[in-house]
Amino acid sequence: MSDQRARTPLPSSFPLASYPKLSRVQAGHIRHFHNLSLQRPGDWSFMSSVFPEQEWHDALRYQLSAMLYAAGLAHFHRLPAVRTPFAVLCRRLIAKMLHRDVWSYWYLTSQGGIACNPDLTALRTPWADPVRRENIMYSGHLLLMATMYAMLFDDDRYDRDGALTFTHDPVYYGLGEEVYAYSRGRLQDAILAEMEREGWVGVCCEPNVVFVICNQFPVRPASPLTSGSPWLTRCRRPAGGASLRFGAEGQHSRCRSVGEVRGGVGVQGRRVRRRPDEGGSVHGPAGPSASVRRDRHVCLVRV
Repeated sequence: MSDQRARTPLPSSFPLASYPKLSRVQAGHIRHFHNLSLQRPGDWSFMSSVFPEQEWHDALRYQLSAMLYAAGLAHFHRLPAVRTPFAVLCRRLIAKMLHRDVWSYWYLTSQGGIACNPDLTALRTPWADPVRRENIMYSGHLLLMATMYAMLFDDDRYDRDGALTFTHDPVYYGLGEEVYAYSRGRLQDAILAEMEREGWVGVCCEPNVVFVICNQFPVRPASPLTSGSPWLTRCRRPAGGASLRFGAEGQHSRCRSVGEVRGGVGVQGRRVRRRPDEGGSVHGPAGPSASVRRDRHVCLVRV
């Protein structure tokens, strides 16, 4: 009976031809996402990065999150009736996002460096948990990925304790296996705590640097559709009830602007190392409002 129903054609009155179809290129992109998601854990073929330690714009976390966003949009806007293939694809991409290759860079990065903090004289004590503090360009994307999955497929699997677990178990250093277990709610709480700790300036991407654009990803999941979301009541006013104070140029009183982040960043007139593959000059300090008007990324360095 089920086979017979599956083969029953659509009624002749159904306007199938009026619905837009995916082009061969669009369908090919989705097929490519499936191919990459089906690779064995640790196999990052066709996903290599220019720099080691996941340091640049082609890092694995950005590739994985972009694939999930594109797949989710394709499902919602173009193929809403095709549920299972998209749900399975999204789960595979989230599973890859939890692979140690994707987030283990943070143990070294968390020490900081003079590239983003020229006044640094001693490295910080590193930590392996990639979402406990800072690192918003990993934690923010992961939160948005899990929330987008929950919204699209009405599936709360990532709300369960331990659904988002990081296992740090290097062979030749450390005192043994470290496991950091989160749910989507706990991940959101960790990001919110960082927002509050920084006085709502934003959560650092790299140590000592806050990019305004990077903090948009974790803010998007903070909506009424996330059950029990604490953002709605806690983000209206900073902790202690004090309002944020911005200077004449639109910059928060606790930070100083370092202007545009393109080709390099000037920190109070100091030159920050520019990537060798980046053209153009290093920009000096500029007001954040001017950068926003030119549709540039703005970052702040904590004082």
